Amino acid sequence: MISKIATNTEKEHEDMSDTETIFTEESRSPVTFWDHTAIRNAVPCPGETFIIVEKASGRAITQINGELQLEPDTSRRGGFYWACVETEGWLGFYNTASGNFMGHNARGKILATAKHHKAWEYFCARRHPAGGYVLLVTTHGRGWKLEKVAIDQDGNGLVPKDHESAVWEFVKVQNRGPITHLEE
Repeated sequence: MISKIATNTEKEHEDMSDTETIFTEESRSPVTFWDHTAIRNAVPCPGETFIIVEKASGRAITQINGELQLEPDTSRRGGFYWACVETEGWLGFYNTASGNFMGHNARGKILATAKHHKAWEYFCARRHPAGGYVLLVTTHGRGWKLEKVAIDQDGNGLVPKDHESAVWEFVKVQNRGPITHLEE
């Protein structure tokens, strides 16, 4: 996905109409991404807020009416900001609009319904050789294991899979304020 990098100064930032843009494949510079100042290819770490984008399609993980789906245009609807937290060494992704953690259910679906960060909401991110990250989630079948977060067969939802995976890009959103969440 090609992004648009803003090259204006901070003073000019408020009036983006005169912004010169440079197009690039990958950048760690501030970018304009769905009208948010952000940093592409960020490392997912606790205390930061991200838009999580599937690299191949450029669609963002968005919570709409309690369901997670991939959306090409986050400005239309839904919660697409994910605050990264850590519990017992595991990453968690808290939707800042709904107050729910991303996790999975017993029917093999990735969703965001839990108000806590426990084993069913534990993730880790593994760097992919071609850039981006593979997201792994703890699942419980015949004992706990890590499975890759993949796109479901309909192409819009998320599921844990043994062998296939999507590659995710973490777009760090600047100036979102402190991250807080409630634990049960």
